[in-house]
Amino acid sequence: LGSAAAARAVGAGALRRKILDAVETAIKAEGKGAAGRRQGGLLCFAALAAGLGRAFEPYALKCLPLLLASCADDKKEVQLAGQKAAKTVVAEVGTNGLKMMVKPVLEGIRDKRWRTQLSAIELLTTIVTELAESAPKRLAMILPQ
Repeated sequence: LGSAAAARAVGAGALRRKILDAVETAIKAEGKGAAGRRQGGLLCFAALAAGLGRAFEPYALKCLPLLLASCADDKKEVQLAGQKAAKTVVAEVGTNGLKMMVKPVLEGIRDKRWRTQLSAIELLTTIVTELAESAPKRLAMILPQ
């Protein structure tokens, strides 16, 4: 949660420019030797989402495809960190943010990698459950036929 405290201290503009850019760079690192960097970046996303709560919502939609893609990583520890981060991000987003996350999650279901598909289905289940509890009338309007 130290990363969330740092993000609150420097403000929203610095969060976007410095912290999130550094985390995204770590998650996008390629190669077997960079698995630790990818895992660390994902754990940082989870900590930011948990620590900032609803204040992380503007960044949640942007990072979701990256989190879903990490669930198909070759390294098991990166997959687990990606799943944890994705679930944490979804848990911290409000009803309006959840509605906006449906489309990227459905795109994840169409991905050719089965691990990404599985993670997307798990997230969609969480999103639908949350929306069914908080906004049942809206749920039917946002899900595809």
